Amino acid sequence: MLRKAESPGVKQLRMVLIKYRLTPADISHAFADSSKGRRNPLKGQKVKPKYRNPAKRGETWSGRGLRPKWLVAAMKGGKKLEDFAI
Repeated sequence: MLRKAESPGVKQLRMVLIKYRLTPADISHAFADSSKGRRNPLKGQKVKPKYRNPAKRGETWSGRGLRPKWLVAAMKGGKKLEDFAI
């Protein structure tokens, strides 16, 4: 808890709370993570695949994130990314 002899900053904060009639909930809301309310509308949506593994037709990649292992291995073998385009 606070010491009996409050610092000037605490006194000033107390005066602001009284002046604007703020509650502890108001304070916690002000310091909450402001990015929680914002959300990317595209987040979680499926993206159509752009590349397919010719050896296993079910393995695809949308072009986002890390390249899959099958694609990395094939590219080390001399193939180009365009060879896997759908």
